Amino acid sequence: AVSAEISGNSAITMRNVVRLLNSAYKLQARFPSIDFRSCLWASYRIVFESQAKDKEWSKNVSKHVRSLLEANGKSVEVPKYLSLIDITGEHILTESRKSYAEAVLACVECNMPVLLEGPAAVGKTSLISYLGKQLKHSDRAVKLERVNNTETTTVQDYMGSYLPCGNGFVFKEGALYRAMKNGWWFLADEFNLADPAVMNMLLPVLEGKRQISVP
Repeated sequence: AVSAEISGNSAITMRNVVRLLNSAYKLQARFPSIDFRSCLWASYRIVFESQAKDKEWSKNVSKHVRSLLEANGKSVEVPKYLSLIDITGEHILTESRKSYAEAVLACVECNMPVLLEGPAAVGKTSLISYLGKQLKHSDRAVKLERVNNTETTTVQDYMGSYLPCGNGFVFKEGALYRAMKNGWWFLADEFNLADPAVMNMLLPVLEGKRQISVP
């Protein structure tokens, strides 16, 4: 029943199947106290459930997938994503905001890009800034690089450009260039306003590639 329904939804691709298994592996390594079934369920929700356009389809398939994973009578567990950050009073996490925060942290742990949609001034940017600042790290701090997109935003704002300096030129790194170089977080604010050329440039990164060509 699951395979029949899956075949009719565009979210099910071989790439996403690989992402599912890779994400489950990453979550198992991050949360060793949770069994692999639970990590598979968490990965399914990140990779497939969140991307399904047909919510009724998503609900039905999710029900089937969960029943298969719980066939031995043991319920699947949910990773405690909020344990990955230091919760402070700087940003109030209401119940609804906690669910968004958990979704973002889950994607971060699985190296998945995140798209936050919603009206202006509801706290999307402040939530990302807070999570990046409070994320627990044992080796190094993570900085948040950001581009505020407008109709005049160019690829150079993301990647950088050569500027005249003395008798020559010097390369000034862009926000995305610095983020990828140092392993930092990157936020493209108001992404819907970005020029198509910018979106095309970002496509390899959004598809999971770990490198990008500087034009």
